[in-house]
Amino acid sequence: PGCQVASTSGPGPTARWQTSPWAANQVSVHPPASMTRSGALARAQGMAKILPRAPPVTGDPRAPPWRRQGGYDADRSIFVAHWHWLWLLLAGVGGGLAGSIAGLASLVSYPALLAVGLAPVTANVTNTVSLVFSGLGSVWGSRPELAPQRARALVLAPSAAAGGLCGAALLLLTPSSLFTRLVPVLIGVASVAVLVPRRRREAEGRAAGSRLLWLWVFLVAIYGGYFGAASGVVLLAILLRVLTVPLAASNAMKNLLLGLSNLVASLVFVSALPVRWADALPLAVGFLVGGRLGPLAVRRLPALALRVGISCAGAGLAVHLAMSAYR
Repeated sequence: PGCQVASTSGPGPTARWQTSPWAANQVSVHPPASMTRSGALARAQGMAKILPRAPPVTGDPRAPPWRRQGGYDADRSIFVAHWHWLWLLLAGVGGGLAGSIAGLASLVSYPALLAVGLAPVTANVTNTVSLVFSGLGSVWGSRPELAPQRARALVLAPSAAAGGLCGAALLLLTPSSLFTRLVPVLIGVASVAVLVPRRRREAEGRAAGSRLLWLWVFLVAIYGGYFGAASGVVLLAILLRVLTVPLAASNAMKNLLLGLSNLVASLVFVSALPVRWADALPLAVGFLVGGRLGPLAVRRLPALALRVGISCAGAGLAVHLAMSAYR
């Protein structure tokens, strides 16, 4: 009672069910449309839009079901992740060496982060945070060169920290279009300045700690906190022109000041921007190792060869950035 019945043909397997509503006094021996195969399919499709989709069964079909879930795809993901970490670790070692020797760490590490799939903003922030360990390794390896310059470091450190803070704030508050056009010129001039030797009169006429050196450090630290590319080349060129110490000592002071500036900028970025910590960890370990080995290479390589290498690398980066900025 209360059911609906109708058939457009006689009983038998060829009967077709009519889905139009029937009178209340008719009785049907057939299920309603919602219980037929087409109705069940429609219901299943509707539920599929609501319920979460189950993970696909992958792997070797000959394996037991409890091992087939994830299967070979899971093993492949672990394999890819291991190579992913190894790639960033090696990039960190190379970047640490390039940063402690020439101030060009991001030239190696930033493209490596992009290669593993990070977005440009996330890669930039992750790279900046990881670079702190490059500075730690460089300062650790440069202790013999920094010990005689302790008084100068204490004078210049506040300028570097303040510049890093200002640069990070500018990055968060202003567009980067101005720096994008100015950076290639700045790096190109610094790359040439690294090759120009000091005149003897000029070296004798300048004190070991110039009065304007703190201002130059502050300005370069602003640039380092804002953009950072080849900031080590710029600061090294200034230190070589102002100070009367060897290349290794100037390079050690450069590593200390930029490391401090980068540390302050990283603290600002961590509080305001996303950091990919899973990628920052292997990169930071590589930076620490490469930064520690860099000063050893600076002590053993000829100064002229280092100047030429730093200048060529900086000039190449300046050309690349100019082609991107002015096209």
